[in-house]
Amino acid sequence: AGTSHNLGQNFGKAFGVTKSTAFGNLKNGWNLGPLRVALETERRRQLTGGKSLLSELRAAHDSDAIAVKIERIEPAPADGLFYDMEVDERANFIANGLVVHNSANRYARVREGLLEDHLKKVGEIASGFFKQQKDLQGVVIGGPGPIKEQFAGGEFLEYTVKAKVLGTVNTAYTGEEGLEEMIARSEELLRDAKGMKERKVLDRFFEELAKDGPAVYGLVETVRALRAGNLGLLLLSEKFAWEEVKGKCSSCGDEAVHVVEKGKPVKCMKCGGKVVEGDRTDLEQVVLKLAEQMGTHVELVSTDSPKGEQLLALGGIGGIQRYKA
Repeated sequence: AGTSHNLGQNFGKAFGVTKSTAFGNLKNGWNLGPLRVALETERRRQLTGGKSLLSELRAAHDSDAIAVKIERIEPAPADGLFYDMEVDERANFIANGLVVHNSANRYARVREGLLEDHLKKVGEIASGFFKQQKDLQGVVIGGPGPIKEQFAGGEFLEYTVKAKVLGTVNTAYTGEEGLEEMIARSEELLRDAKGMKERKVLDRFFEELAKDGPAVYGLVETVRALRAGNLGLLLLSEKFAWEEVKGKCSSCGDEAVHVVEKGKPVKCMKCGGKVVEGDRTDLEQVVLKLAEQMGTHVELVSTDSPKGEQLLALGGIGGIQRYKA
């Protein structure tokens, strides 16, 4: 009974009918009618296919086609373009009385291999170049075809460089025109990446400020930490607008260096009188030069976010010290 059960299940699966329909059961007796129909249908199908194949073989046998032995194969230089024929289903076809083998698939595999090798070489060169860029912020991959997505998604770039890939952009051209087009089309991508990075930096700054950590703000405190070599990160608002003005008071004669917002008048710190101004120095360039000398990382911050506006309200300058002084 167990063997009959398994046979019924296997035959039923093979011919698309259930075991109960094909064989019935021991109580009601065997029902072989549906099985005979299924077997007869399969026999006729194979006979029809066999007759068709036999007809094709006979036609080939009775034709004028002859088998020839290849004596040698020589490469032929091509002066122009050549075309590779591709025929669906069958690998062979007749052209000008010759039975020709379809080579499209073989050439496709060769092209895929050559493309893989090319992308690996491009990845090695690009990785070597980008790893030398100490201030590399991100990488954009562009081009006119789908290969850029394959390059971006594959393991062609060194992992530290691949981690900085911001995305891909489509271009209509290659060469210098394509490069200019890629730069133009990357603006939104770069803006989004800059905004994300900026938010992370500001979140960290205000978090340290809230818990009384090593964060500092304001021109005086920030420059003091910078000059001490203790500032690891300098945040500078894009609207930072402070100047250093040398002048002499017209009332008390006091000479001093004043720090004021750009365009604002200077008043004497002693008597409040009018100051005859001398040279004005843009403090943004002074601060940036000092940061470069001290090896301090600088982040320019926009005012497009609430925290960017908040930094501007704190004087447009701040930072995070290497340790709390």
